Amino acid sequence: MSVSFTFAGERHQDVVLEYGGFAPPDGEGGSWMIEVPALLRMLSAAERGEASVAEVRAMVLRAIGRFSERSGCCPDCEAAIDSYARALQEYQAAAEELSRQEAATTPDSHPYVVSSSGKIHRRDCCSDPARLTIEHPGQTLQEYVHDGRAYDGSSYYMRTSGSAQRMTAEELTAWLGRRKAVRCKLCEPALPGAYASEASDVETSGRR
Repeated sequence: MSVSFTFAGERHQDVVLEYGGFAPPDGEGGSWMIEVPALLRMLSAAERGEASVAEVRAMVLRAIGRFSERSGCCPDCEAAIDSYARALQEYQAAAEELSRQEAATTPDSHPYVVSSSGKIHRRDCCSDPARLTIEHPGQTLQEYVHDGRAYDGSSYYMRTSGSAQRMTAEELTAWLGRRKAVRCKLCEPALPGAYASEASDVETSGRR
């Protein structure tokens, strides 16, 4: 990236700036590098009394600040403004869907949970297989970008621990008709209907 400006009566055209790379990230102006010849010309103007060192410093900060005017942080945050707004919208939509699912699949209506390994749990199992979670994109733009939560093109969505599925007694009965019953040793759920006498053959490790 480059920037043009006038300093102490001299025009500086297309001064090269680089963000990131090998520049140290800490301190004022961290992660920035500036074209050295241009900086030396500005310092020469200060030596001649045409500007002060403070004015050189202010000009450099003003030059790099042009690339983060909206975000007030850095070029990475500047580039992620629209992405962050989209991520917040998708998070809100996912949170609303989570509320709908929680209301539609209560412990009374869906007392069973089947984990991705095919293990059957009670809804209130201490291993919490039915927990639905949504990752928040970040309370601020800076958190979104600098904490590694930046939008990667995939939507925010609800996640269950182990991709577990909540089931009614009827759904579990149909599911059991196609598979061998494997009950969780931690909660030992009573199976519905004709499967009520099935014994648990689950190892005692408590694995979901």
